[in-house]
Amino acid sequence: MTKSLKLATPTIFTGDCKKLDTFLLQLTLYFKFNQSSFATAADKVQYAAYYLQGEAEEWFRPYIQEYTNNEDNPSQAEESIRPMFASFNRFRSDIRIVFGDINRERTAERNLLKLRQTKSAVDYTAHFTRLSAAINWEDAALTAIFYAGLKDGVKDKIVRGERPEDLRAMIIMAIRIDNRLYERHKEKGQTTYGNKRKTTAYPSGWKRNKDGHQKSDKYGPKPMEIDTIELKKKKTFNGDCYNCGKKGHLALQRTPADKEVGQGEKTQPQNFVMDWVLRQ
Repeated sequence: MTKSLKLATPTIFTGDCKKLDTFLLQLTLYFKFNQSSFATAADKVQYAAYYLQGEAEEWFRPYIQEYTNNEDNPSQAEESIRPMFASFNRFRSDIRIVFGDINRERTAERNLLKLRQTKSAVDYTAHFTRLSAAINWEDAALTAIFYAGLKDGVKDKIVRGERPEDLRAMIIMAIRIDNRLYERHKEKGQTTYGNKRKTTAYPSGWKRNKDGHQKSDKYGPKPMEIDTIELKKKKTFNGDCYNCGKKGHLALQRTPADKEVGQGEKTQPQNFVMDWVLRQ
């Protein structure tokens, strides 16, 4: 006996044909791991009916009403009603007839041929597997279609080596190559895989702030930028004071009073001022 597991209950089904397969799969798994809760097929069908709403509930309402009214004596129920509760497979078949895609296989074929990889190979594989499950095609045909829908970069890598002959090997190789290409794009500085725009390269000594604007690095230009620095010409000493630009004294010999005097004003030399004057 299968061990009982605590699974999430099935989602509500309102009649959307795109969600029918998911609804039936959830029911099947729930029954499998909770067999002790469903002694008969009728129990399973009534449990499934609980999760029907909208058009789906309206379709099944006459069935469930007739059966529950005669549950103590099912033989009294209408003959057209009894088979629905005798087997869950019958319920699954009838609900597919009413709400399923009548051209399910043809629709899957059409969508499979149009499918192209636009994101990761894993995402592409998931969509491909879902569609291919609805059609009865040979492995060789599915392998060729899977390869045709891959990104050009992935296909280029595949053709350089030995091309896989079966679908499973092709899927494994495509995912492996796609992951490598993604990592390579990250190394090259691209923010997203498949985005041809590269990140802006800023010269060393500059960084981007939160707003994306450049700002100078506090450590200044790096060695590679030495040639961009304009070196100042070394100033030669000609006897002028470095502070006032006049001759006759040095900056170190100026008193505080001298330094406070405005430019162009002369002051009397102090006792400790040099008694020599540099002559031209």
